[in-house]
Amino acid sequence: MILKLARLAALCTAFVVFTTPSSAGDLDCNYDSGATLRHPVVLLRGTVDGDSGRGQSPQVRVGNSVAPCLWREQQFKALVRLNEGENTISVGDQTLVLHYRPSTNPHYVRLIWMTDSTGETDFATPAEQGPQDYKEKLATAAELMQAFTADRMMALGLPPQTFRLERDENLRPVVHTWAQPQTKDAYYALDSQAWWHDVRKWIDREHPDAMAKNVVLAAYTRKDPESGEMLAHTALGGANLGLFGSASVFSWPSSLDQAFSCFQDSSAYATTAIHNDSNGRSVIWGLASTTIGATLHELSHAFGLPHCEDNLCIMTRGFDYFNRAFTFADAPSDRNRNSLAFEPHQEAHFGAECTTQLAVSPWLRAEQSPPTSR
Repeated sequence: MILKLARLAALCTAFVVFTTPSSAGDLDCNYDSGATLRHPVVLLRGTVDGDSGRGQSPQVRVGNSVAPCLWREQQFKALVRLNEGENTISVGDQTLVLHYRPSTNPHYVRLIWMTDSTGETDFATPAEQGPQDYKEKLATAAELMQAFTADRMMALGLPPQTFRLERDENLRPVVHTWAQPQTKDAYYALDSQAWWHDVRKWIDREHPDAMAKNVVLAAYTRKDPESGEMLAHTALGGANLGLFGSASVFSWPSSLDQAFSCFQDSSAYATTAIHNDSNGRSVIWGLASTTIGATLHELSHAFGLPHCEDNLCIMTRGFDYFNRAFTFADAPSDRNRNSLAFEPHQEAHFGAECTTQLAVSPWLRAEQSPPTSR
């Protein structure tokens, strides 16, 4: 396996260009200064020297913008949004230059908020009223999944390959809002497998695109207050479709600025009204972690990945620990009374076999493939 990964790393070097840091002021982090990346949101991990990481932690800045960041003593994790071209990132008096050049891969991931025939977009919330910012939540989750994938590929010594998201002129992910032809009651009557097949046929008929893998969230997922049964909720992936219910979307961050606080939010929620899909943790951070991680799990099935045996792999229950890429400790929950620190090797990841398959997937290429010679 080590030799196989090494060969894949050699084959993928065209994906990103690294240069060895040469300046004493270069930032000590997971990316080398001068690297060219093909995705605009980067999970930056690093350390700073001296007193920079103690007391008043320095800001992580991209030009004149401040990036969301989390510190543990001298270590930090930051979510850096790159502009197209050259970006200078500074942490105190240490700097890093990253170049962003959009991927030209025609294969991409399409984000879809699916309603029933009424076009009603509201999703379930535990409160009577809450923000219905579904586009922001789905777009943010997708960028976190994209950054996570690149970060985890690097963890095994490969270039930071990841999937391409459909983006608008401002480089923000596009979220489509599409209405299915029947009312929600018709979809409530279907079992999960039949519903998945119905959604797939509808997409292939009404919105065909052989280059797209589709992440679909159903706006009309609800919990029956009398029976406690989940209506139109599933987590299934394969072929060109990853289908997930929206019962937990209220817990997702609406922007990168909210991501670190979301994954540390120990607030409880009313489990009688909401599907408690949090691996027994019953707090916001656990719900967000499990369900964003599970959405990536289903998308990865669409990429062709099977389940694996590694307990921390996204393709097993490792998706419960999606949060750990963006934190240094699990916040208190119903499963851990106190904050629970973890080591880097205890973070969720793609197992070696899964990473090997992702490295050669057409959906994780950086460049458009050359035409096949006949």
